[in-house]
Amino acid sequence: MKKLLIIIVTCVLVSLVYSGCKTENNKTQESVASEADITFILKDWCKSFVVKMSDPTPLSADFHRSVTGNMMNDLMFFIQRFFNTSPYDKLELTKEHSRIVHGGHAIPIFYRTSDEIGVRSAWYQVNKGQQVNEPGDTNPFPQYFIVIRGNGFALIGNDTVRIKENEAYYIEPGSNHVFWTESEDPMEMIFLAWERG
Repeated sequence: MKKLLIIIVTCVLVSLVYSGCKTENNKTQESVASEADITFILKDWCKSFVVKMSDPTPLSADFHRSVTGNMMNDLMFFIQRFFNTSPYDKLELTKEHSRIVHGGHAIPIFYRTSDEIGVRSAWYQVNKGQQVNEPGDTNPFPQYFIVIRGNGFALIGNDTVRIKENEAYYIEPGSNHVFWTESEDPMEMIFLAWERG
């Protein structure tokens, strides 16, 4: 399954790169990409992607400068929803469908970042022994963490607080934020962030 996903993503990237790195053909005045351009861009991207495979953030890789923010948004939207076989947008928010991001099990729900907009949301499950973020981790945008199941602790700014189900915590831009649980039962949260950054 993982190999199939890599092949599909590669095909999508080839088409995105092809449409994003066009050069002008003097004879026909048509826009075409040379094979050398595409080969260079794909080698450059593949090299950066392999280096970033262990990056703790979802699908973080450096792309060639011809791949614009809007192209990345379209690619992320496609990748997040490709295997969805239902007639509507459905994500299963379970540990089995997640990967470790910032120290906890996470599933991106909606990510859209560009020069015009910045919206990010994700589901997190934090188990005993896990910790989302490290002390000193900050973001340049405002965000909310909404506890939807379980209980635990949060370091917000310089304050450690006990957090529990049905509570929401606002994190100011540039503020320290760390979450963990000491309970045998997992803690689940919804992460919401907005603005560019």
